[in-house]
Amino acid sequence: MTPAEFTEGDTRSEPVIVIDVLRAMSTMIQALANGCRDIIPVDSVERALALHTSLFETDILLCGEREGMKIYGFDLGNSPLEYTPDAVAGKSLIFTSTNGSAALIRVRKSKHIYLCSFFNVTAIAHTISGKSENLVILCAGQDNHFALEDALCAGMLISHIRTHSKKEHELNDAALSALQLNSIYGNNINAILKQTDHGRELIRIGMKNDIDFCAQVDAIPVIPLFCDGKITKL
Repeated sequence: MTPAEFTEGDTRSEPVIVIDVLRAMSTMIQALANGCRDIIPVDSVERALALHTSLFETDILLCGEREGMKIYGFDLGNSPLEYTPDAVAGKSLIFTSTNGSAALIRVRKSKHIYLCSFFNVTAIAHTISGKSENLVILCAGQDNHFALEDALCAGMLISHIRTHSKKEHELNDAALSALQLNSIYGNNINAILKQTDHGRELIRIGMKNDIDFCAQVDAIPVIPLFCDGKITKL
């Protein structure tokens, strides 16, 4: 349910699916769909700036947020609506966010890492079903605390995996809880996202449209794969 539950530096051979609905994974899925070349997630503003300085290329964008807002001096923030084809096509992105990029860095030594949000939940389920008997689903959460929107998406993913897989997966307590959340709220995603802590904060800073956008199930069936420090489209 939070990155703190994942042992940092642990190398996992089974697929790891990282979920951040509001908004990092949704934003990166949108960027890949609109033609960005690749995305380099980093866990701090300082690291993003240093990396940008060290890469002598003109088609690299600095992207990310702190406290929900675009970082001063960066090209783009963390709203998926910013990541249009005109803005990102053919570009590499250096991306840092409060929760999503930090979760990716935490699992970076795992062998198979996928990014998931409501945008691609069914596509991810199809892709990983049958790949391994064991799966790790990591919710990015909010400031290392439980985030309802990520758990709800995890429950939907688990439901789809169980539908598409020929194997009967044994679920831990967190997975069972997420599955139950999906059974309760899965048909009313937009409304429940606006009631979450993160959703209310986005509304407060004028980002309500991002919630409406991120609530779309299966709208962007892209499969992002994080490997060797970069996220690319499978």
